[in-house]
Amino acid sequence: MQPLLSKPPIKPDECPIRYLTRVSEANGFLHFGYLLQHAELSQRNSSPPIKQLLEGRFDIHQYMEKLSLPVPVKKNPLKKIINDYQPNIHHPAILITTPKFCVKCIEKYGYAKNIWNILPILICPEHNLLLSNETRNGRKITWHERQLISNNGFKGINAKKFNGLIYLHDLINNKLNNINQDSQLHELFRHTNTTETISIINHIAFIIYKLEHSESGLLRNLKINDQFKLFNEASFIIKNWPNSFHDLLEKHHLKFNQCKSFSIQKSFKHIYKFIYKCREIEGYKLIFKEYEKFINTKQEYMRSSDLNRITHFSLKPQNLRYYNRKDVIKLLHTTSRTINKLIEKKTLNTILVNGELKFSKDDIDEHARKKSENLNFSQTMKLLNIPEKKLHKIIKNKLLIITSYPDKSNKEWSINKESILQFSQSN
Repeated sequence: MQPLLSKPPIKPDECPIRYLTRVSEANGFLHFGYLLQHAELSQRNSSPPIKQLLEGRFDIHQYMEKLSLPVPVKKNPLKKIINDYQPNIHHPAILITTPKFCVKCIEKYGYAKNIWNILPILICPEHNLLLSNETRNGRKITWHERQLISNNGFKGINAKKFNGLIYLHDLINNKLNNINQDSQLHELFRHTNTTETISIINHIAFIIYKLEHSESGLLRNLKINDQFKLFNEASFIIKNWPNSFHDLLEKHHLKFNQCKSFSIQKSFKHIYKFIYKCREIEGYKLIFKEYEKFINTKQEYMRSSDLNRITHFSLKPQNLRYYNRKDVIKLLHTTSRTINKLIEKKTLNTILVNGELKFSKDDIDEHARKKSENLNFSQTMKLLNIPEKKLHKIIKNKLLIITSYPDKSNKEWSINKESILQFSQSN
């Protein structure tokens, strides 16, 4: 590989994807997929692992070492957010899918900030401008976009009407950097980590959207102008908690009484179900408490059938002792055939409960934990970015820890993830 002509250092708060784009531009590559191809690190069709890099799940250090670029001192803060993320509890959209930027920051500092990749971050407090994800012609920018500041005449939108977005920016930024003590924080966020804080903000915005539109959808898929209004209103509700929350519910309850819309009733039920699942998390406890208080105050105005539709739903109890086969397949990301083989090997034990074969929750949880600590053969090849023959040679030389070899009943390799990461860093 020929050495790069330009090797700018990565800034402490710079987005890793935009950094690689910046290096690509400085060295004349069309986008950083070709830069990785130059370093023999390319993925299929020169497509870089954008999502994995964004979430901190892909080690950028191996890219930078291969390209002889300065290694960042600070770890990607978004990695901690993703590590704490629980898909069945937290709001499904934490990070964005398309980049946002502040025009003035790009002009002044010449790079894109990592914090802009968090969904509720929609403003730059330094320049009091709303973040944009479009060119001046209205086209959405991509992660491969060259020269963000080349949009001559695009000055950004003043954030004067959206002061609530500054409050959300400061709240998340302080959580991310452990600036404020819990006692100084809003009661909803007093005992929450960064992931839970973002999730609560997103959920409040989702409640507003759900009641207004009576439809589902990810907030990150909305147009950015709609996101400005939605999160600004969410900020108002948070700052005036709990009165503003009750006012929001009251407004839509009156709408329900006037038109008897099934979709509004369904929205109330959907929101109740969502909050109910999260009620054990600090912050969500208060939301659930206020939501139940509102529902209870409306009992005299609602028919019992209407109330039942809102507060009663099918939800699996949190204290399950057993899993059925369908649950196990979903939890272990495997097939029914593999489950049968694991039962034959007595790796998994079954119990007869009410005439149905069940699996012990503790056994399955332990098996899932062990599985998460290991990778199979193809996953290891992908992580190390090496061909099959080379991986066989590495295994033969005992440079990786093999926890399970393939056999007649199980054709999968099981390779210790920690040993793979250590090998990757040492090579």
